[in-house]
Amino acid sequence: MSSSSSKAPSPPSKLVTVTRPSPGLAVLTLHSEPVNIMNTAMWEALTAALAGVEDDADVHALVIESGLTRDVFTAGNDITEIYPRTTTQERYNRFWVLQNTFLAALYRSRLATVAAIRGACPAGGCCLALVCDYRIFLEDARGSATIGLNEPVLGIPVPHYWLEVMKRTVGDRAAERLGFVGRVVGPKEALRLGLVDKVLPAEVGRAGLAEAASAAAAEFLAVPPRGRALTKIRSRAPLAAVWGDPARLKAEADEAWVTLQEPEISNALGGYLERMSAASKKKPKL
Repeated sequence: MSSSSSKAPSPPSKLVTVTRPSPGLAVLTLHSEPVNIMNTAMWEALTAALAGVEDDADVHALVIESGLTRDVFTAGNDITEIYPRTTTQERYNRFWVLQNTFLAALYRSRLATVAAIRGACPAGGCCLALVCDYRIFLEDARGSATIGLNEPVLGIPVPHYWLEVMKRTVGDRAAERLGFVGRVVGPKEALRLGLVDKVLPAEVGRAGLAEAASAAAAEFLAVPPRGRALTKIRSRAPLAAVWGDPARLKAEADEAWVTLQEPEISNALGGYLERMSAASKKKPKL
């Protein structure tokens, strides 16, 4: 591991950047307009960013935030990466292995991780938040701030280990009641369920969210890092090791590819893409 006290940002990326605003803390910002769609390129960028932060011995906490102009943490996975008519089995397998390898790695990371959630946070975005150690959710006046594993609403199953992590977060029964029907919830209900750890009123805005995330990270940083990190790793390593096992992921991807080609599921994905395409064409051009 390298050691650096530099507060300079990471090399520029079209999708994510990493800054080091204060000793011990790094901030990873997703800024892929318009909705931080999670395609192969995004998962690659996240993987590289996490590796860079992990390799910095001076960093012990990581905040993950959205830098979008609109209130969206991330809209989740890019459906074209999983719809059989817009991808190939080889591309899909790579996508599946890449995203789950990253999520398992973040879940067991030595870093104390804080998700600063603003706006919509469904599916892959929800799982990204779930594998963090602490989640802060900013309310919004329009009611667009929601979180959950909504894959069943799109016609596809929730990935097994995504639901397992939700179970460990909110309990088996609550996770099943949400996950089985793909239900998303707003900030207050998410707090009641234990899906998030703190809710902020809309009026504090993104500046208030960033401040609260830094404060949460500071609480972790106040604890000697080695003992904190080992406690976390030993707690999470068993699940993370199975989740991120390359052979298991390859087999899981092969099985999922067969499932995605079932007529009911394939038609549901195709219909969703058609609706999204029609909706985008109706939006007025600025």
